[in-house]
Amino acid sequence: QVASDQQTKALANGSGDDLHNVMIAAQKSSITLEATVQIQKKGVDAYKEMMSMQV
Repeated sequence: QVASDQQTKALANGSGDDLHNVMIAAQKSSITLEATVQIQKKGVDAYKEMMSMQV
């Protein structure tokens, strides 16, 4: 995400010259964030399921 932000700022300031790489970095960042959120949700669901089990 940091790399994506840096590349976007560089492109906006005129020092970056490759929109293609900026868009790829932004998409990678988005996919990584979405995967992290999904893993967190699965962890919470597993915890809730374990807590509802009777011992």
